[in-house]
Amino acid sequence: FALLAGPVSAAAQTGDYLNVKVQLQISADCGGNPDIVNTTATGQFKPTFNPTGVAFNGKLTLPVNATSFTCSRSYIHKPTSRMVPGEERFTITPLRSGGMASLTVIWPSQYVPMSMTQFMVGVDIGRCASESYVNGRRISGFTTTAYGAQFMGGAQNGVPQGDISPTLRLVKADVTNGFSGTYTLKGMGACGESSLGEKGENREYEGPSGHMLNAVATVTLSYKSASQTQVAIAKPCADIVAGQTVTVTAKGTPAGGQYDWTGTGGVRASGTGATATLTGDQPGHGRVKVSYTSGTRTASDEKPVTCLRVSGLNGGAPIPVIGLFDIEAKPITTPIQVALSVQPADAGDNLSFTPANRAVLSVTSRGDALLLQGVRSGKTQITGKTSCGQSVGGPWPVEVRRCTDEVVAKIAEEERISREAFQQQASAAQAALNDKEFEQAADGLADASGELILKTGALIVGTLGGKAGGTTGAVSDAIGHAMNFRDMANAQNGWDQLSATSQEFVQSAGGPFSQAIAGAIDVVKTASDFGSKLGKVMGTNEQVESARKGMENFDRLVRDAIRRKQNCKEAPSAQQPPEPKKPDTPAPGQEPPPSKQPPGKAPAGQPPAPPGEQPPGQQPPAAEPPVLADPPFGPGPGPTGLPYQPGDQGCTCGAAGAGAVLGTAYDLRRIDAGMGSLKSCNDRFVARAQGFEGALEAFKGLLTEMAGAAQVPAAQRPAKAREWSARLDVVIDRSKQFETAGKAVLGNGKACSAALGASVGVMGKAAKSPLEAN
Repeated sequence: FALLAGPVSAAAQTGDYLNVKVQLQISADCGGNPDIVNTTATGQFKPTFNPTGVAFNGKLTLPVNATSFTCSRSYIHKPTSRMVPGEERFTITPLRSGGMASLTVIWPSQYVPMSMTQFMVGVDIGRCASESYVNGRRISGFTTTAYGAQFMGGAQNGVPQGDISPTLRLVKADVTNGFSGTYTLKGMGACGESSLGEKGENREYEGPSGHMLNAVATVTLSYKSASQTQVAIAKPCADIVAGQTVTVTAKGTPAGGQYDWTGTGGVRASGTGATATLTGDQPGHGRVKVSYTSGTRTASDEKPVTCLRVSGLNGGAPIPVIGLFDIEAKPITTPIQVALSVQPADAGDNLSFTPANRAVLSVTSRGDALLLQGVRSGKTQITGKTSCGQSVGGPWPVEVRRCTDEVVAKIAEEERISREAFQQQASAAQAALNDKEFEQAADGLADASGELILKTGALIVGTLGGKAGGTTGAVSDAIGHAMNFRDMANAQNGWDQLSATSQEFVQSAGGPFSQAIAGAIDVVKTASDFGSKLGKVMGTNEQVESARKGMENFDRLVRDAIRRKQNCKEAPSAQQPPEPKKPDTPAPGQEPPPSKQPPGKAPAGQPPAPPGEQPPGQQPPAAEPPVLADPPFGPGPGPTGLPYQPGDQGCTCGAAGAGAVLGTAYDLRRIDAGMGSLKSCNDRFVARAQGFEGALEAFKGLLTEMAGAAQVPAAQRPAKAREWSARLDVVIDRSKQFETAGKAVLGNGKACSAALGASVGVMGKAAKSPLEAN
C-alpha cells in the first residue's frame, strides 16, 4: 500500500497504524446466486516518513477455498434442430492456499497538488473449469488456468471515475485527527468460454457456455492507534423495493458509545442503537450513514443503498407468445427481448428473474431487458427478486407454443395462394380439353384412323381392273403389270405383243386406272385429315402437360404448407378415451356377427386417426405431428399400345412395348412421344400415297406411249426399252413403298383407334387426378 498525503508527515505519529480490512465476495447470477468466494482479510501496517508524505507498506492474504456451482442452460441439438434443457457445472480451485490482494491508494490533500484519486484491488484466485451436460451426459468442457477479479475506481477533478463509492479523498484533518471509512468497489470475472459450438465446429450441440461473475470488494481503512474510535456497518441489503424495509446493524468500538443513523437519496434510516430500519421512500441511489461517538472522538461509516421500483415488463402489455419454430418449420434460436421498466434505470443489473418452469422457458436478464427463449410448449410465470430476496412484482405469465399466431397465419396464406395457383393451372388444363376444335379432333380421331385403314385396304386388297385374278389389290396389280410390260419391252421379239397389250390395256383399263388414282387421292386426303386431327390433339396434350407440371409444383407447395401447419399443431393433452360400444349379443346358437371394422381404422362415428397416430384406446398419439407423404395419383387401366419407336418398323400400335400407355397421370410425355412418332409415320405414309398416285398417273401415260411400240424403228428399240424400263422401275418402286407403308397401316387394325382413345382418356385423367388427390 502506498499513502501520499503531501507535507503532513509532522501530523503522523510513530505510534499510529493504518488498519486495513478487505471483504471480497464473488457470486454468480444463477443457481440461487451462490457466493463462490466470500472471504475477509485484515492487516495493520506501520507508517514510515519522508519529506513529502507518509507511506504504509505490507502484504494482505485472502484465503480462498474450492467451490462449485451449476447454471441452467438451453442447447440446440444440431442433428434434430431441437432445443433441449441442460446445465453447466463450474468448479473453482485455488492455485495456492490463498489469493494475494494488492491495494494502491493515492490520497491527495489540500497540501499536495494532485488532482486524481485512485483506488485499485486485484485478486488472483486460481483455476476455473466449466463442463456442459445434457441429460447427465457431458458434451463439452473448458478450463481457465488464470482466473481472478479486478477492481478499479476513483475520482479525477472531483468527478467519480470507475466503480468506487464513496470517492476516497482526505484532507489535513484526516491525517491529523485520524479517520475511518469503508469503500465499495465492483468488478467482474469470467469463468469458461463465451459460447459452445462456434460455426464450422463439428459439435452435436451448440448454445451458451461460460459465465460472467459479479465481484464486490469492501475495503475498510482506519488511521491512528489501534484503540481509536471505530465503527463499521455490517453489509446491508443493497437494494430495497420502494415501500418495503430492511434492517441494518453496525458495531462501534470501544463499546458504550452512541449511534446516530441517517439516510439519503430516497432511503430513510431510523434507529437509536446499533440496529436501524431502512425504508425505501422513492426510487433513487442513496446512502446509509452511521456516526459513532465515544468520549471526544467520533467515527463514521456509510454504505450505498438503492431504492428501486419495477413498473413491469414489456411496457405493461402482456408478454407475447413465444414460438419454437419459424415459418419454415425450423427451430427459433434467437430469444425475444422484453423491455424491463425499472427505476432508477441502472437498478435492473442487481435484479434476478427466473421462470417457474425452467423446462418451458429460459430467462436471461440484461439489466434493461429480459431475453426469453422457449424450450418446449407450455405455460409458466416469471418472477423477479432483489439481491435480498424481496419480490419486485409479477408474476408475469408467459406461454410458449410451437408456432405463434403470426407464423400460423403466414403459412395459411401461403397455402391459400398455392391452392389458388393450383386451381388456375387445373382450370387451364380443363379449358384446353374443353376446346371445341380439340373435342372435334379427339372425337373424330378414332374414326379417321378406321377410315384410313378401310380406304388403304381397298387399294391393297381390291383389284385394279382388266383381268381379275384372285384377291390381289390395285397396288399388287400395278406392280405386276408394270413388271410384265418391262419384261416385254426388254424382249427382242416382244414388241408386237407390247404394242398390242398396251393398246388393249388403254382401251379396257382406263376406267380402273382412273378409279385407282381416285382411290389414292382419297387415301392422301384421309391420311392428311387424320394427321391434322392428330396434330391438334398433340397440341392440346402439350397444353395439358404444361398445366400438369404447374399443378404438380403447386401441389408440392400446398403439401409443404400442410406439413408446416401440422408441425405447428400442439401435442394433444392426455384425454380419457371414450368407452367402447358394447357389441350386440347374438341369439342363442348363433355366431356373433363379423366386425365390419377393418384393422387399424377408427370405430364408426369417429374420424380416422391421422398418419402416424393410433386410434383411441390403442396407443397415445405421437408427440410430433406427422409428415405428409406425396401419394401417387393412382394407376389407370391396363397398358394399351401406342407407336413409339421411329421408322416404319415402329409404326404399329401393339399391346405393349416401349410406347405402351400405362394409363397413369404421369404418361403425358410418353403420349406426346408416341403421338409424335405416329404423326411422323402418317406423314411418311401420305408421301408414299402421293408417290403411288403419281406412279399410276405416269403408268397411264406410259401405256399410251407403249401402244405404238410396233411403229418404233428396230434401231431405236434398245434405247427406248431402257427408257421405258427405267420409268416402269419408278412405278414399281413407288408402288412397293406404298404397299409396305399400307400394310403397316392395315396391320394396326383397331389397335391404333383403341390406343388413341386411351391416350385422350389419360389426358383427361391427368387434368383431374392431382386436383382430386389434393
